Amino acid sequence: MKVFLDSSVWFAAAFSPGGGSGEVVRRSAARKATIVATKQVIAETVRNLQAKGNPVALERFFEFYAQARPTVVEPNPTQTKEAVAVINPKDAPILAGAKISNCQFLVTLDRRHFFTDEVAQFAQPTEIILPGELLKSISFL
Repeated sequence: MKVFLDSSVWFAAAFSPGGGSGEVVRRSAARKATIVATKQVIAETVRNLQAKGNPVALERFFEFYAQARPTVVEPNPTQTKEAVAVINPKDAPILAGAKISNCQFLVTLDRRHFFTDEVAQFAQPTEIILPGELLKSISFL
């Protein structure tokens, strides 16, 4: 199984390791699922955690990262440009990264940008899902 984790999931896992996002990271690593991210996702997570000024959460992120050992993919400019047609430019590299990695799931907490019909259609066959929904999924038990 391949699971693409958005920065919102990494961030939430670092701040609330007992929540759904933390559980997704732990279960993915324990099941030896392939966790995927882009450089942008990792950089954005670190930047946002640093901005919050919480060294414990930042350290926890690095622990999760070491445990999960994500595969880092980078969409090319053409792939990112295709994604811009259905999502805001800031999120386009994330959507394109999930698509090119052929993940089963793109896990995000960003309901506003990722949970639209156009984005879902673009991402197919990757399913865009919330952490809690993934945890309830039979394929993830």
